[in-house]
Amino acid sequence: MAKLDIAANDPATDPATLDILRASANTALGDRGKAEEWFQSALKQGPENVLALAGLGSIFTSQKRFSEAEAVAAKALSISPN
Repeated sequence: MAKLDIAANDPATDPATLDILRASANTALGDRGKAEEWFQSALKQGPENVLALAGLGSIFTSQKRFSEAEAVAAKALSISPN
């Protein structure tokens, strides 16, 4: 039973973390559309996830969606100013 408790608290098994990893993999493969979907999925689970916001902002910037990139960057900075 203790093994399950450890797994439950392991960040690597957190669904949002897994979605961010999937998004990062898709970004590396050049599939920005799928990466955006995974970052959005991570944000549905944790709207203040700064890593997901930063990743999404990067995707938006690469797609020249600058107003959307600015909005997610502002949100990330409001959550974690440093």
